[in-house]
Amino acid sequence: MERARSESRSKQEEDVTAETKATYDVERAKLDYSAKDILPRVDAEQRRLKVGDAQQNLRVASSKLSSDKVVGNAKESGIGTKRTKSEFDLDKANRQLNSLTVSAPSDGIVTVLRNWRSGNWMNPQDFKEGDRVWAGASIAELPDISSMFGSARVDEVERGRMAIGQAGTIRVEALPDRELKGHVDKISALAKADFTTWPPPRNFDLTMAIDDPDDRLRPGMTATIRVSVETLSNVLLVPPQAMFSDGGEDFVYVVQHGRAEHRRVEIDRRNADHVVIKSGLQEGESVALKDPTLEGRR
Repeated sequence: MERARSESRSKQEEDVTAETKATYDVERAKLDYSAKDILPRVDAEQRRLKVGDAQQNLRVASSKLSSDKVVGNAKESGIGTKRTKSEFDLDKANRQLNSLTVSAPSDGIVTVLRNWRSGNWMNPQDFKEGDRVWAGASIAELPDISSMFGSARVDEVERGRMAIGQAGTIRVEALPDRELKGHVDKISALAKADFTTWPPPRNFDLTMAIDDPDDRLRPGMTATIRVSVETLSNVLLVPPQAMFSDGGEDFVYVVQHGRAEHRRVEIDRRNADHVVIKSGLQEGESVALKDPTLEGRR
């Protein structure tokens, strides 16, 4: 802006000088022409023409001075407009820069979420610097660790045995010295496909509230959740590996004196870890975990 003003002022000063000189030339030409009565006709006509030329040069100088003033003012105005736009762009850039900083409403622990567009949809990675995001994407959370819960997936077979309020335990891998108590708080009404395995099974989301939380718990920790769907007292248990079936008959091999005896049993309950025997076995008897007849045939 200062340079434009300086250049405009310098050019206008030159134009003023040129206009002043043209004014003097007109006066000199008029003075020379004033002696036309005593000069030959040709000389008088030449001096008259010089007066016209001097007047024309004065008009050109005056016009140039006016136009240079207009150009200078327009140039200063244009620079002022550019400066205003630059100030607006700077303010906009500062606002955008400030918007890149997200202030948390309270102290806590930030949990970085998974980027489902990272290319590995079977095992997505957490968001990291340089990842592309999309509108509405959740990148990080600031969870309230004063009210934490455990989440798990329940398959369709077990869903019918689940109910709100059932007691359970939570074993966190990072806290091997404690087993947390809890109860079932929520179970989703609809099954969802679990794409962590293939083919994806349809499971239900389960939420377990923690009755005795630990201050060492942090969001995202891996845990094993066990739900007590039924409580049985004074029952006889065998491992599921000891159970065999043939033609709809359940049986075990009881090992006595180095020999395996085929014995039919009646099952009361069973799950992935234990089988409850209703009849056919006595407490303390030993059972085989493999079919001994296969060893004999081999």
